[in-house]
Order: sequence, then structure tokens, then C-alpha cells
Amino acid sequence: MSDVKKGLSNLVKWSFALPTLGQNLFIYLELYYMSYFLTDICKFQLSTVTFILTSTAAVDLIWVFVTGIVLEKCEFKKFGKYRAWYIIGSPIIIVFFTCMFTNVGNSTIAASVVIIAFCVKTLLQDIQSAAVTAQLSQISDDQEERTTLSVTRNIGSVAGQFLFSFVGVATISFFGNMMNASAMGYTIAALIFTIVNGVCHIGLYFITKDVPLAETEQKKENLSVGKMFKVFMENPPLLILSFGDLLRYTAYFLISSTAAYYFAAVLKDSGSLSVYLTAQTATGVVAALLVNFIIKTIGKKATYVLSCLMYGGTAVLMYFLGGEGTTMIFIVVMSIGSFFNNCIRATITAMTADTVIYSMWKSGTNARGFIMSMTNIPIKFGSMIKSMILPMGLSVIGYKAGVDATAEVANGIAVIMCLIAGGSVVIAGLINLFFYRLDEKKVDQMTAEINARHTN
Repeated sequence: MSDVKKGLSNLVKWSFALPTLGQNLFIYLELYYMSYFLTDICKFQLSTVTFILTSTAAVDLIWVFVTGIVLEKCEFKKFGKYRAWYIIGSPIIIVFFTCMFTNVGNSTIAASVVIIAFCVKTLLQDIQSAAVTAQLSQISDDQEERTTLSVTRNIGSVAGQFLFSFVGVATISFFGNMMNASAMGYTIAALIFTIVNGVCHIGLYFITKDVPLAETEQKKENLSVGKMFKVFMENPPLLILSFGDLLRYTAYFLISSTAAYYFAAVLKDSGSLSVYLTAQTATGVVAALLVNFIIKTIGKKATYVLSCLMYGGTAVLMYFLGGEGTTMIFIVVMSIGSFFNNCIRATITAMTADTVIYSMWKSGTNARGFIMSMTNIPIKFGSMIKSMILPMGLSVIGYKAGVDATAEVANGIAVIMCLIAGGSVVIAGLINLFFYRLDEKKVDQMTAEINARHTN
């Protein structure tokens, strides 16, 4: 195993920060500005915007499963099973993401263009993301190396978010003013950010070109679709991880989406929201730099469980501490929670890679691409659940836009953001504490047994 470890240079290890940096740069443009672009720039009716967002969200869920099947079924001998998608996907994403932010009016045809562009872009985006996680676990059997690769991948994610906070608005404004058309600011920003994404992925393609595959990857298989899903359902560690991360992502999206309401209704200090967002990003950077040390010290499972309990616990704590005049306390406590959330994000990829080893050990089946693509399931379903809980919750508590929040409404918002979201993450931590059975020693033993089978 030591020979494999020496085979991964620092350049290769750090190159896995590139794809998430590039991807997050354009994803945050979509996350923060897609709805605004459709309503205020393209002048779509709210009903049309709702249809666009819900229909694309439905397709997005389907893509999660399609992604794994595509990765397993497509074989590119010359370019690499997973690396090929860095070359194939990048130009397609550039074209279709730019189309998403092109103002062609507010007609039915224009709406159709946005929906089609979103669906094509998202499929390739998901395939690229899953290909990176699959290749990450494919090139080393050493757990420490896989953890390092997972951590550097998360560093790239945080770096992309941090970079967007500096250049996002500036890019939109600069080109919008230069072209004397607000819409062009978004269009050119979309083009530039996806070109950067392409450069990052193609950079990873060339850097990892001659990296050998791990010993457990030597056995090649052609899996049927039914076999893929059977592998998923017969992998208890993967099911536990997926369910726990579903709860965690649901909580993350709830906390993110409710923050503006909380600052306005509970803290009575909407102006400090920008300080809160900056603090969240800053602690994410610190977590990305420190999490590798934490994992090496206490292990992956302990890091994941502790981080879930701390992330959820900080949110629950703010239900009891929060109120008018507690803005700084809220920002400090929730930033601590953000630190631990980023520790989870860095750990989950490495833990999922361990479940690939479990599957190969238990069934002798290598479904690496399909299993690693399953890391997208909690994200997609968590977002969907949040989209149902938040409007329903606001309706139940009697929230009305433009009306000063009553004490009951403020408390209801705190319940959604702190108790429901925070409690969900705590439950995720407890589920993994009591039911997730893979540790470093077991994974090493299974890896040795798999390699012994291949040599016999």
C-alpha cells in the first residue's frame, strides 16, 4: 500500500481542488441570481418562473440516477472512464449555461429555451461532479490519501464560493455597464465562469493523465442497471450515509433559505445579513484547511458524527439564545456551526469511497461510478424537501411579506431555522454514531482481502 501512496504527488492531490472551484463559481451565479434574472431581467410572470423552477427541479432529481448509469455504462479507453467527461462536458456546459442567462424575451419559446438549457447543463454538471468523486476513489486504496483528496476537493469548493463573493457582482455590473444592457452582464458572467470551470476540469484531466489506478480497480465489470441498484440497496453503510446526509442537506438548505427571514423577524437587524454571510464563508475556509488534521486525529466517522452534533447543536442553541439584540451572538454561534458543516462536506466523500470498498468486498462487484454518483442524492432531495417545508411552514405560522412579524411569527421562523433544521442534523449524527459500522481498520482489512482475491 505504501507504493500506491508514493505514487500520488502533491500536484495530483491538490489538483482535485480545481473542478469544485470552477464548478462552484458558476453554480453560485445560478443559486443567487437565476430567479432574479428570470423575473427582473427577462420579465417572466411569477407563475412562469415557478413552472420553470419546479419542472427543472423534477428533471434534476431524475438526473441523479441517470448520472450513475451513464458513468458505469460509458467506457472511453483512450481518455479514461471518468476523466473523459472533463473534456466532453466542459464545452457543453459553457454553451447551455450561457443560454440560461441569455435574455430572449418572456415568451413560451424563451421559457422552453431556459428549461432545455438547464436540463442539458445540469446533466453534464452532475456527470462531471460524479466523475471527479469516482476518479478520486479510483486512484488510491490508501485511506489517508483518499481523505486528503476529499479534503482538497472541499477546499476547492470553498475557494469557488469565496472567489464568487469577490467577483460575482463585480463581473455582472462591469459587463452590464460596458454593454449598456443589464442582461449582458449576466450572459457574459455565465460565459466567463463556465470557461473557468472548463479550464479547471481540463487541467485535472491532464494532471491525472498518467496516474495509475488503484489495485482494487483492476477488475473491470459490465453492470446491468438492475445490478447497480441492487448494489446500492445491499450496501448498509451507503444507505446510512445517504439518509444521514439527506437530513443534513435538508437542514443546510433550510438554514440558508430562512436566514433572511430570521434577521428581519427575530433579530430585527436585516442589515447584518451580509456580515453573517461573510463570516460563514470565512469559517468555511478555516474548516477546509483544518479538517484533514481533525480526520487524521480522530478518524472519519468520529469527525462526521462530532461535526453533525456540533452543527445541529449550534442551531438548536440559537432557538433559546436568539432574539432582538443578539445579532453578534447569532453570527458567532452559527459561524461555529458553519465550520463543522464544512468538516462534514470534506469527510463525506472519503466515507462514501469506503462504501465502494465495502461493496466490492461483500459482493465482488465494482460499481464505483454508480456509488460515487449517489452522493448527489442527498443534495437533490434535501433541496426538494426544503422547498416543501419552507413555504408550508411560513404559511402555518402566518407569515406575510411586507408586514412586521408578530412574536408568534418570529418564534415560528426560529422553530423552522433552529429546531427543525438543527434537530435534523443532530439526528443525522446519531444515526451514523449508532449504525454506521465502517472504520479505518475494517476498510483496510477489506481492501487487503479484495486485493488477495485478484492475485489468486
